[in-house]
Amino acid sequence: MKKGKFLIVFVTVLGLGTIGFGQEGPPGKKEHKKLTPTERAEKKTERMTKELGLTEEQAAKIKEINASHFAEMDKHREAIKVSRDQHKAEMDAVLTPEQKEKLASLREEKKAKIKARKEGANSKRE
Repeated sequence: MKKGKFLIVFVTVLGLGTIGFGQEGPPGKKEHKKLTPTERAEKKTERMTKELGLTEEQAAKIKEINASHFAEMDKHREAIKVSRDQHKAEMDAVLTPEQKEKLASLREEKKAKIKARKEGANSKRE
């Protein structure tokens, strides 16, 4: 059962991670610095404390839970990155240079379509 849950989380994070990579934010939006799991936990706990009116005791426990969660998620992201890199290396070992070039071209086309679709969705919101 644990393997099943891990697999579901792994696949979900993998899917979300690959979708989020290479996506650009709206023009003029500044980039966020990468926060450590502890910093993300503190930030989320502060927000939850304000929104939910947590007591100091609750906030301390929530911060601990959040820190553990974010640390675990970072481990999963790293595992996904290693898996993605390994997959690419295995594919590159099998494909011919022409096929690699064509695959890169197809990926670029797909990125362009996604970007165009996203820009279209953003312009509808304005």
